[in-house]
Amino acid sequence: MPVQRLPVLPVLACSGALLLVACSGPGDDRIAELEEEIVAEAADEADTDTAESQTPDRSELRFEPESMRCSPHKSPVVSGSWQSSAPRVEVEDPPVELGLRDQSGSGDTELSVQVEVYLPDDEDWVTAGGSLAGDDWTYVDFPEDFDPEPSDVPSGVYTAVWSIDGAGERTFLACDGFEVE
Repeated sequence: MPVQRLPVLPVLACSGALLLVACSGPGDDRIAELEEEIVAEAADEADTDTAESQTPDRSELRFEPESMRCSPHKSPVVSGSWQSSAPRVEVEDPPVELGLRDQSGSGDTELSVQVEVYLPDDEDWVTAGGSLAGDDWTYVDFPEDFDPEPSDVPSGVYTAVWSIDGAGERTFLACDGFEVE
């Protein structure tokens, strides 16, 4: 289970309020009210600042070519050293080869994976599947291996989100992307 950390600012504010109360004389109602407000705000933030609320949905991830990363950041749920590959320069003419592997993978257990590629309009996406075993790479070609195969590949930024494909649910593994001229 992930460790939940309290936000630093509310904790410091609570500490300061407690210090004020400890140093104040009896009957100082305003400081007591202030302490109650700060403690209540910190508790509200701690309740809403859970790991789940900090974890973006796969469909919210977008590749940023300037940093070569996806934003917002999302960590894989499945342990492993997940590596993805995609072109690091603008692609003039597809196909685009996308890849995934678990660098620390061991054994022969085959894992069914899926990649969703979000098109530049940020609304449409297509999917392709593959399988992984050990530390071997799996590759797919965009757009040929995808369903439905896009009839047009417009210029822009594409986001590739890899996940485990199982029992109707997908478990996030990695995010990558590429840019088409």
